Amino acid sequence: MIFLSLFTKIDVTAQMAASQDGTVASSPISVLIVNGTNDPLVPYEGGCVTVPGFPNCSRGRVLSTEETIDNFRGFNSCLNPAKIDALLDDVQDDTSIEVVRYDGCEEGSEVVLVKVNGGGHTWPSGAQYLSANIVGPVSREINASEMILDFFLSHSRN
Repeated sequence: MIFLSLFTKIDVTAQMAASQDGTVASSPISVLIVNGTNDPLVPYEGGCVTVPGFPNCSRGRVLSTEETIDNFRGFNSCLNPAKIDALLDDVQDDTSIEVVRYDGCEEGSEVVLVKVNGGGHTWPSGAQYLSANIVGPVSREINASEMILDFFLSHSRN
């Protein structure tokens, strides 16, 4: 699920396609990526995207989440070290949240990874739309919709 505006990019359970590796953005763009580490369809560590009922790799290959973040850090000339916040794990859902933020990037852009430890190919605080055996578990630690809205509102360029 990808949301894109002119100056901000939001990815939930998605990484860059391997075929895009090495491409260069025309201008800095703020990025928020929300990925589950136990996503059985779009692997956090990169590789073949799988969809039940389709041949292996028919949906292509993706870079790892870390490689995707590194690409956007490079696009945006992010030189500051990561700021890492582990959010309080207060819900018994076998997931936890780590927010890795790279700020101080070119033209005020920012690159943020919301790492959903134990999360699947799901929307944090959304519905468990298919069995956890198929798509992995939904995290209840954060509300992804609110987080995404806050990100868009804090990165408008008038």
